[in-house]
Amino acid sequence: MSRGRALLREIKQQLEFFGYVINEDKDNYHDCGEIGGLAQHRKRFLLIARNPNKLDSFVYQPPKQPMKTMGDVIGPLPLPGDKRFGKIHTLPNLKWKTWVRLALIPAGGDWRDLEKIDWKKYRIGYLPRAGCGKVAEWDKPCGTITGAAGVSQSNSTTSISDPRLDCKPRAGTMGVQRWDKPSKTVTGANDVHAGTSAVADPRNPEDNETGVFIIISEDGTWHRPLTTLELAVLQGLPTTLPDGRPLILAGKSDARWRERIGNMVPVAAAQAIAETMLRTMLAQEVGEWLMSAEDIWVVPLKRENEVSFRQS
Repeated sequence: MSRGRALLREIKQQLEFFGYVINEDKDNYHDCGEIGGLAQHRKRFLLIARNPNKLDSFVYQPPKQPMKTMGDVIGPLPLPGDKRFGKIHTLPNLKWKTWVRLALIPAGGDWRDLEKIDWKKYRIGYLPRAGCGKVAEWDKPCGTITGAAGVSQSNSTTSISDPRLDCKPRAGTMGVQRWDKPSKTVTGANDVHAGTSAVADPRNPEDNETGVFIIISEDGTWHRPLTTLELAVLQGLPTTLPDGRPLILAGKSDARWRERIGNMVPVAAAQAIAETMLRTMLAQEVGEWLMSAEDIWVVPLKRENEVSFRQS
């Protein structure tokens, strides 16, 4: 609408020259989240054109559907790191200071909230751009999924306050040993799930040291990045393939996966738009008149000395 304004103007002129009617500019933005009943708000430009000589029925807008919350969609998934899904469901290694910032940003906020905290209580660095390190609320629809690969991308909502930390393992599991005491016996099955194979390490990471660090925020949840799998599911992709295997994407670059996921039209929204157009064409095919309670999507533009077809 801005950088491509000249190209859009040329496209509209060509369509009108050949007799097409198009939806007006103010109707070109649509929330694919509402159209597809998604768990993300996704406002996107969409230009629809109709040839009245071939299709005299109006094209109505798809009905708006109730939206889901992020927890509804990604809640059934296992926590990041599940080996069944491999690389697509792993967390990135972030700098320690980034994890600290995410933990201090309240759910639903962004880096600007860091400026409101008590500086005597916390040590926080400065994030320079709006949207950096933004945290989405578990029980609300998320912001638009973009092709950005990291939590520090401008205007990205690729983090979440995850409440799924409850578990009741057997005694001795996930035992944490003291740093200043001898270790317990090392066994062949020693891992955090089978014994006391964790330690209370007093060495705080340096600000620029990278890794996956879990910091529980004051709201009791873990503010963490969304995995590529979670972004894909929010866009309507399935978690498993028809043969039962976990979702596999072409190529090996996680950045390219995220770019393609962010640029795709959500499956449910695409289906809703296609079904709306199909109903219009079917009505034309059988010679019937279509009526809907939804707003008309494509009507002739009102010109001087002409009657507008827009609903009153």
